[in-house]
Amino acid sequence: MGIFFDPPDANPQENLRSEIGIQIYSEAQSADGILIKEPPTMDVASISHKGPSKEYPKTYRDLSEWITRRGYEWVGPLIEIYTRKPKLVRGETILFTKIMAPLRKIMMAQKRNES
Repeated sequence: MGIFFDPPDANPQENLRSEIGIQIYSEAQSADGILIKEPPTMDVASISHKGPSKEYPKTYRDLSEWITRRGYEWVGPLIEIYTRKPKLVRGETILFTKIMAPLRKIMMAQKRNES
């Protein structure tokens, strides 16, 4: 799992903040710089990507457009769940990912204030 706090197209790569996580299904304790975090309950929009890595930006655009069209906004870091290892097919990397964007409904008063 990857959690991305900054949009990659808006910041230099060296300034991007992210975390990597794995699911644990039993008791665990922090040790040696490893933190145990429990993600908060949240509403998310999600989309699955199964295809070439070069098509990844389109998948993100599709998710973003879906969120905007339905009157929502992103309100937290993006989460990627890697459902399978990437494959190399004819020299091209194939990704298998579920992308989740925390969101909330934009209220009508908020929309008017932004206009």
